[in-house]
Amino acid sequence: MANTSQDSIVIVGAGAAGLSAARYLKQHGQDAIILEARDCIGGRVRTIHDFGVPVDLGAAWLHSGPGNPLKKIAEEISLEKRVSDFSNLAIYGIQSESGFIDPLKAGENLSAEFEAFEKAMKSASLWPYLRTVIGRSVGLGGSPMSVADILERAAAKLKGRQGSLQYLRLLSMFLEGLYASPTEELGFASLLTESATEPEGGMLPTDDQFVTGGMEKIINYLAQDIEVHFNQVVKHIAYDQHRVEIQTQNETFKARAVIVTVPIGVLRSGQITFEPDLPRLHQQALKYMDMGLVNRVVLQFPHIFWPESVDILGMCNSSLRPMFINYAHYKQLPVLIGVVGGQVAHRIEALSDTAIAQEFCSELQRILQVSVPEPTKVVVQRWKQEEFAGGSYPRYLVGATGLEPKHLATPILNRVFFAGDATSLTEPGYLHGAFWSGELAAQHLCKM
Repeated sequence: MANTSQDSIVIVGAGAAGLSAARYLKQHGQDAIILEARDCIGGRVRTIHDFGVPVDLGAAWLHSGPGNPLKKIAEEISLEKRVSDFSNLAIYGIQSESGFIDPLKAGENLSAEFEAFEKAMKSASLWPYLRTVIGRSVGLGGSPMSVADILERAAAKLKGRQGSLQYLRLLSMFLEGLYASPTEELGFASLLTESATEPEGGMLPTDDQFVTGGMEKIINYLAQDIEVHFNQVVKHIAYDQHRVEIQTQNETFKARAVIVTVPIGVLRSGQITFEPDLPRLHQQALKYMDMGLVNRVVLQFPHIFWPESVDILGMCNSSLRPMFINYAHYKQLPVLIGVVGGQVAHRIEALSDTAIAQEFCSELQRILQVSVPEPTKVVVQRWKQEEFAGGSYPRYLVGATGLEPKHLATPILNRVFFAGDATSLTEPGYLHGAFWSGELAAQHLCKM
């Protein structure tokens, strides 16, 4: 059965990118519908209410400076949020196995060590940087070095400087969580992304807002008056210079154009086939980007037994290498949200919630050296296992140039457009990057 008309536009996916595209098209008098494989909107925005307050298992921060368009929406809808102070940390296992330090407020004795660390990183990155920049212009691809290779080179230059090596150890843990990837698999191009909205001049973000009122409220705002068809799993997209046909598991939709906003993990999996095949430029982009993995483990306890005043707790001397979002600080609740990336995130997906909770509690007890009670509630998010996600957010693989998002976003015959966080050149993996990408694709269509 054929649905829609030849003049309509079909959008695949009701996440931030799909909703922003539909919203822009509607505002400009275009007829558009969204086909969503799930039975709900939001994509990788996932707000739960199991703990008496909203807790986000996916996107949780409004990142970067005032240029983030979602911050304006958050103000309009009075969304509860709080600026995170990423210098207000409790980091365990940097200088000693017990007790914590704040490596960014540890005094002038560490400033020289950080300068040495920064110098070593710049030196180790020089050739990979040149190799990647040259590769972009001549089509050779990016540096064959991984981020782990860069860290190892920097470590070799820091022999004898224990304080600088501690910074390196901390950076490795941060990178694994930030980029959702073991550093051995992470392409050097990951370090080259320059945000269009991030304030310059600081080592850490200064205006990242942690949403405590539920990120779903922004998604619901974007979805107002948008036509979404749920449980429509797109299987095949056929296109030529004149039309597009989108086949789901039981229907065919005809349109003048399609905007595909599914995660890059879905594109790489082959769940959606294209006729004809995607151009070489798009296939190359998919070769050097895939989905990284960060999972969250939410633990509620009978009482608070950890430092209450810090934003985040990090544990370098743990096999889990977790960062904990401290809900005791944000919402005065005995809740820790463990964030783990890379190899650990993959490993825990195979474990039961009970086994995961036991491992986290055991590590908390060992490192904090306090008696840790049994959690009263546990929620574990497993993004890799989700068929319509395949991971948390995109990452660059070894050999990437950093231009892959731009290539993936290139329109095909002005009929097939791609949007989503993997197509954002300056904000890949961020919610506002996805939002912008949907608007950009819609703008192209309105000019046709």
